[in-house]
Amino acid sequence: MAADIDTLLQSYTTWFGEQITIRDVGDYQEITTPFLDRNNDCIQIYLKKLSEQGYLLSDGGYTINDLESCGCRLDTDKRQELLEEILSGLGVNLSEENELQVITSKQTYPQKKHNLIQAILAVNDLSYTSKQNVGQMFTEDVKLWLTRHKIRFNTKVSLTGKSGMTHSFEMVIPPSPDETTPERLIQTYNNLTLQQIEALAFRWNDIREVRNSRLYVIISSSKPLSRGVEDVCNTCDILPISYENLETIIPQLAA
Repeated sequence: MAADIDTLLQSYTTWFGEQITIRDVGDYQEITTPFLDRNNDCIQIYLKKLSEQGYLLSDGGYTINDLESCGCRLDTDKRQELLEEILSGLGVNLSEENELQVITSKQTYPQKKHNLIQAILAVNDLSYTSKQNVGQMFTEDVKLWLTRHKIRFNTKVSLTGKSGMTHSFEMVIPPSPDETTPERLIQTYNNLTLQQIEALAFRWNDIREVRNSRLYVIISSSKPLSRGVEDVCNTCDILPISYENLETIIPQLAA
């Protein structure tokens, strides 16, 4: 089984590398990734050389400008708070021109690029807040539910994987005091797409190589998962559950 998983991971890594394209755009290099945004367009980021050791990575302002163009303005207190939490957790800056940016060196480029893409995907998900009660975000619902059931947890934890890269998870429940139950990682989604689960699986597979953990994905929607999402969850040992069914896993989370 382990050999099968290693083969699958290697094939994914190879595929991922083959999907990246680069072209020159003025002073920048445009990097097209296989990750998809909420419009099902490939996420593009831009690289500019600042010095012999320094580089700028940016989304060119597309992510936030696209959200605002669809009516999801980020000038409410709650959305501003959520945006700042996402960016600070991943070490990404917001410019006056609404660009998501990181400064990197050659050595830190893989991690910084990874963080920028994670930030773009997370900020993209803010589009769902225009359709919900802004004062009660889904992630906050889950935190309140955990607190109500006296389940201890930490928020916005960064963990280092086998590759040496760090990955941010929304909530982490520590191992049980007698260490019979491993730590539990939690990610929340309003609607879980194939693109989102593939991006999460990439991070999760790096983490579980070096940590005794389980990963729970809590979903706001009660709609059945697509076949593709189910296949990724089964292959990567990710445990999806809808918010309305959380009561069924209280013993697993409270241990």
